[in-house]
Amino acid sequence: TWGGTGSGTGTAAAEAVVSTQSTGDKCWALMTTEDKIISGAADSLLSFWKDVTVEEEEREIEEERHQSEQQQELRNLLFEGKFAAALALSLTLNMPYKCLTVAEKILQLEDGTSQLRSLVENLHLDQIDILFGVCRYLEHQLEAHDHRPDGSLCHTQQQQAQ
Repeated sequence: TWGGTGSGTGTAAAEAVVSTQSTGDKCWALMTTEDKIISGAADSLLSFWKDVTVEEEEREIEEERHQSEQQQELRNLLFEGKFAAALALSLTLNMPYKCLTVAEKILQLEDGTSQLRSLVENLHLDQIDILFGVCRYLEHQLEAHDHRPDGSLCHTQQQQAQ
């Protein structure tokens, strides 16, 4: 991918195909250097291009590695029974069903209701915002499927059935 004022792709032979809308006029001049392309247009503007493919690929790999590490950390927290930290991390990772799973595990504890209440009361504002988003997402999913992930009927259907 070529960074700067437009985008394109590079090949192993260091050739490039670039399509851009960086200028409103036709390109009249094109010059290449070892690591850059310089284009000149009828509007008297020069555009400098640099191939940023490697940097973008490295960034994507790093993001995937970080995501994988966080998901492993979440699995470890659940295995160790550290549900408060697991709930916070699942909110950070924006994993709605994992949030639901963690909340259900907390509610299964002897004093689960008070623990969950305490956890929610101590969330940061950004985590509360994410939690509302998770609730909206889960509500939409449950309404669309009329079932919870564990196969039971959703709460609103249970009330209607009674």
